[in-house]
Amino acid sequence: MNSPFSKRNQTFLQLLPIGAFLLVSCWGSSAELNAQLLQPMTIDDPVQIEIQSIYKLTQSAAGTSDFEQIVQRCESLLEKELADKDRTYLTKLIGWSENRSAEKYIQNAGALMQMGLTDQAEEQRQLGIGKFDHVIQNHPLNWRAWMGRALVHVQMDQYEPALEKFRQVTRLNSKNSNAWFNCAEIGLHLKLYEQAIADYSRLIADDPTDTQARTGRGHCFFATHQFELALNDYRTVVSLRPDEAIALCNAGDAYMKLEQWSDAKFHFEAAIEIAESSLALQRLADFHVTCPNHGPADTGADPKMAIALINRAIAKHGTSPDILKTLATAYRATGQFQMAEQTLTQARSGADSDSRLPPSPNREQNQSPID
Repeated sequence: MNSPFSKRNQTFLQLLPIGAFLLVSCWGSSAELNAQLLQPMTIDDPVQIEIQSIYKLTQSAAGTSDFEQIVQRCESLLEKELADKDRTYLTKLIGWSENRSAEKYIQNAGALMQMGLTDQAEEQRQLGIGKFDHVIQNHPLNWRAWMGRALVHVQMDQYEPALEKFRQVTRLNSKNSNAWFNCAEIGLHLKLYEQAIADYSRLIADDPTDTQARTGRGHCFFATHQFELALNDYRTVVSLRPDEAIALCNAGDAYMKLEQWSDAKFHFEAAIEIAESSLALQRLADFHVTCPNHGPADTGADPKMAIALINRAIAKHGTSPDILKTLATAYRATGQFQMAEQTLTQARSGADSDSRLPPSPNREQNQSPID
């Protein structure tokens, strides 16, 4: 199964080609921050005049130097005698600025990596990591810093610490659905199925139409051989998104495991009608070499048809180890044992070369649970 990591909303992190998780900026806009914190000021008070000036800078700040300037000016003010409300505001504004600075460093790292400047990209990423860690150390109750740091862990394929930090976000902000979703997705990836099911179920309880959460939970049920429960989730997704080929393939996979062959074939053929994807063609080919009673009778399973389907998939989308394994099975079913062995050898070679590939975190492309 491809990795579940996916995005629910536009991400603030312009990460490396593997992508990012989700959510808009961890901290929101400066206007949101100041609308919550900034109180009416006495304009002849030098402290309040400086706070107003800093506030204006937050509205135009764009680069790391701008955010560093905000931090320095806030720290300078904190050395003075201040009202409690002003001290609280400036402290929170420092955390906001440091977090935005961290975000910007990570964005810079992504841009540099895409330009092939790996050393400079790593330098920017480490600066961003340092900023996030500094905010967490000094503002441990601020969930946004934990979220940002967790996203960088994901970028670096460090899923266990990412899960720990996303879980901390849920403790600090229990209504943050993005954090719950990330916990679920990592749980699925790490095969922590019970935890993942609980996290997905929480999301589904809040929004029964969340097709991505239902797909993820369906994958968990599928992986733990709870095929009826998986089918229930997959069918719900199909009902909500009837024109999504992957959803139809997922349902077909569950029908296959339940040996409901006619329903499986129907869903695979429907998926091909929507989008003649490599996945849909392979799934129908799998059906033709897995279903009992090969031949035009009954369900119409036919290994020769499987060979034709796989060749269509290869011609249109290229090859992959999984596709070649299905093709080898079809060759064996038709008595072409030498071709089957040659194809399996090619599949093993391709699997070795692809084993380093990271999972794709695009939530919009939840894949079928069949390996």
